[in-house]
Amino acid sequence: MDTYRLMVWLHIVLGIVLTGQALFWMVMLAGLRQKFGAAGAMPWLMEAKAARWPHVAVPQPLRLPLPLVAWATIAAVVATGIVVGMTRPPAGGFWTAKMVLLAGVALAQLVLTVRPLPVAIVLNFL
Repeated sequence: MDTYRLMVWLHIVLGIVLTGQALFWMVMLAGLRQKFGAAGAMPWLMEAKAARWPHVAVPQPLRLPLPLVAWATIAAVVATGIVVGMTRPPAGGFWTAKMVLLAGVALAQLVLTVRPLPVAIVLNFL
């Protein structure tokens, strides 16, 4: 497999990982609201934000906080996107739409890094 195809494949897989992270927060929000109500869910969301990953098989000092995992995934998506874009330069509205969506994901992640607000969780999921 050549570099271009490998980077495209990795870009797609990282996009799936990023979507999974957004789904994690959405499921947490829905489940916690159902069990504890809107106000009672916030302390548990903060607790989830403080969780470290991976939660098994890695010594505690080497585990990464969830927001850092998300930022690393976003950085890897950007890096693979740059490599792919250098190989075949992007053009048109599709590329512009991807950049707008990337900015939206980064903004939502910035809010989630500070405090997992429900509106940011929903927008990140969308």
